[in-house]
Amino acid sequence: MAEAHHVSLRQLHRLFTGTGTTCSQYILRRRLERIREDILRYDPDASLTTIALRWGIDDPSYLSKVFRRHFGTSPREARRRPA
Repeated sequence: MAEAHHVSLRQLHRLFTGTGTTCSQYILRRRLERIREDILRYDPDASLTTIALRWGIDDPSYLSKVFRRHFGTSPREARRRPA
């Protein structure tokens, strides 16, 4: 992320100071939002493992844990709910 925005790692972390989140938390939150979009809208027939791998999460149990923590439901439960 730092390289893409032409700033040092230190400056990138400094930008998150006072926001109540870290760079890593921000990246994870964005990935989870994209995973949720894929599950619900863009690729509803793909396996959860495939979607997770697409977004850089290679452990399905970790995905389930952080997804539930962020959205209050598991990825499978989110997929089953009517939109």
